[in-house]
Amino acid sequence: MGEKRIDVKHIANLAGLDLTDEELQRFQKDLQEILNYFSQIDEVDVSNLSLTYHEHLGYQRLRDDIPSAESGLSRDEALANAPDKEDSYFKIPPILR
Repeated sequence: MGEKRIDVKHIANLAGLDLTDEELQRFQKDLQEILNYFSQIDEVDVSNLSLTYHEHLGYQRLRDDIPSAESGLSRDEALANAPDKEDSYFKIPPILR
């Protein structure tokens, strides 16, 4: 199986990591070994296996979504811990100025 080259430097940049050349080489080697290990899955013969699935995955028994006065918070309860509020509304800083 052909090896895929992983661009560790690119991944490190995406993650905001500043790696030394030594670290880049070490992580390159480690990631390549991991990918090579997982490539062994492609070599497993599954041609004689039947498809399997959980019989209940396609159906979920859920309760009816019926609003009631008993569920949820009252307006006063919802606003009780708000850092900033005005009248009966949450007050938030403007997004655009």
